[in-house]
Amino acid sequence: YLSGTHNEMMLNLGYKLSDNEKTQQSINLLAGRFVGSDPGADYDYAYIGIAYGLNFSILRCRGFFLELGMARVLQDNLGNLANDPFVPCANIGYIYRFTPKEKK
Repeated sequence: YLSGTHNEMMLNLGYKLSDNEKTQQSINLLAGRFVGSDPGADYDYAYIGIAYGLNFSILRCRGFFLELGMARVLQDNLGNLANDPFVPCANIGYIYRFTPKEKK
């Protein structure tokens, strides 16, 4: 649930490329469904795609993440993405990292 007019459900499966105390990089497979509207159009589509993920630390707080990628539209229920078979995917937020901190 994003707001009164925007809802999204997403499954994200990732493969870790590198990991240390401050950063983690991954490549992720995405699958999901988006329903929403903006001033120009309404949307209701399902997608599958791939994204690069970066989990990083800010001021010793581990767990902030940024994910960028592209997804292929599998099912367009309203028909307004006929000319756009691919949609951009971007996520930003915080996920607690369940990894032990390195001892000094």
